[in-house]
Amino acid sequence: MARTFLRILDVVMVVVWAGGIVWIIVDEPTAPLPLIPVCGLYVAVRFVFPFLTGRGRRPGEIPPPTGQPLAETKSGGRIGFIMRFNGPMMHVAVYQDRLVIRAMWLEHTIMSDEIVDITDGYLGGVRIMHRATGTRSPIWLHNIDIKVRNELIRLHHAPFQGRTRSKSENQP
Repeated sequence: MARTFLRILDVVMVVVWAGGIVWIIVDEPTAPLPLIPVCGLYVAVRFVFPFLTGRGRRPGEIPPPTGQPLAETKSGGRIGFIMRFNGPMMHVAVYQDRLVIRAMWLEHTIMSDEIVDITDGYLGGVRIMHRATGTRSPIWLHNIDIKVRNELIRLHHAPFQGRTRSKSENQP
């Protein structure tokens, strides 16, 4: 029921947004001006932003994390090469076996065996290269706490369970 309602709402908002733009072009004085930006914002939040960052994993694809996070913080950064989050808009939590990033309304989970490389960035940040499905790579985290940085490095160098080492990990 909820899924059907959401799909109907999606269609209505897209039609109203597109129709409103056409209405402005054809007959500007009578266009419902406040309704058009609201519908446009809905379309951006629902379709454009998730496309730029990746939609994350489907619910139930992996089990939820167990226990409390080992370290967590709020920071800014980027997911992929396009979507940038300024200020403390990203909640970063490091668990025993995964990294969970909540950016606005999307949750991105990266398991420890999907992390390819973690390198130091500028201004106390890190760059995370990964193979997780549904999330764009790389992820840049800016101005993170030293505890979170150390837990990220520990997560990356956790015992190798069924994954291959990268070239940098094979070198002494």
